[in-house]
Amino acid sequence: MVGEQVYKASSLGELPAVAKAILEALEDEWVVCFWGGMGVGKTTLIAEICRQLGVVGEVASPTFALINVYNCRGGREIYHFDFYRIEAVQDAWNIGAEEYLGQNLGLCLVEWPGVVESLLPERRIDVHCREMDGGTREFRIVRS
Repeated sequence: MVGEQVYKASSLGELPAVAKAILEALEDEWVVCFWGGMGVGKTTLIAEICRQLGVVGEVASPTFALINVYNCRGGREIYHFDFYRIEAVQDAWNIGAEEYLGQNLGLCLVEWPGVVESLLPERRIDVHCREMDGGTREFRIVRS
């Protein structure tokens, strides 16, 4: 993937194509950050990415736990972070987030990455999510 790609989804049925594009954009990156306000579809999109990677079971936002770990095909692990409730980067350090984000232990999917930006690798995929008029969602996939 060069530059950025923009996808629009007016229904849940269109999310598989967006998730596929994100997975295809990954080269040697292991961190994907999801930027956007409350209710724009970050967790739903992450659930679709996990489904495409063979995760069995529920994928839910780890708002209170901060991290959920999912197993997928081939024994690979996915680390799903939600930093909505943390107030300082130190809170992420306290759960060892820098180890996951700083080295390739598995795919890291990060909601609300703003407060931990100093822990994020330079090379990553950023997905900017927003709701447009009429409820359509726009997903802008950018390689950093």
